[in-house]
Amino acid sequence: MAQAEPTGEAMADEAIELRVLVDASSRPELRAYLFAVVLRGTTTEVGRIVLRVDHEDPGLVAYAGHVGCEIAPEHRGRRLALRACRLLASLARRHGFAELWLMTSPDNAASLRTIELLGATYVDTADVPVHSDMRLLGLTRVRRHRWSL
Repeated sequence: MAQAEPTGEAMADEAIELRVLVDASSRPELRAYLFAVVLRGTTTEVGRIVLRVDHEDPGLVAYAGHVGCEIAPEHRGRRLALRACRLLASLARRHGFAELWLMTSPDNAASLRTIELLGATYVDTADVPVHSDMRLLGLTRVRRHRWSL
């Protein structure tokens, strides 16, 4: 599959822009893009978001997810994670995805609300394998959601 370029279209809306930090099109072995979430028209980084574009990794569907996002505490409550996720959708489609798997801890109300507003469908709650690095973050179970693009 041809690599998609993140700069093929603006990755911005009226509030934020996504600036490439790690680019899977230039380093395909990474199989992920990492973006800084920046307030539009500024240099203020308010968070980060990753899009994992590996079609072969079963762990992404089972427990890790294709998207990971974190917004700095002082910038939360403004739906910036929702905006950032929406901006990734076209890049994911260019990588051949019709759906992405989104995971969150069962008690993360903010992430659950973001996932709900994206229109993703709850599938189930799964155990994080003992060997996963996610355990280092204290995650032992995740809620799995399917987001149709």
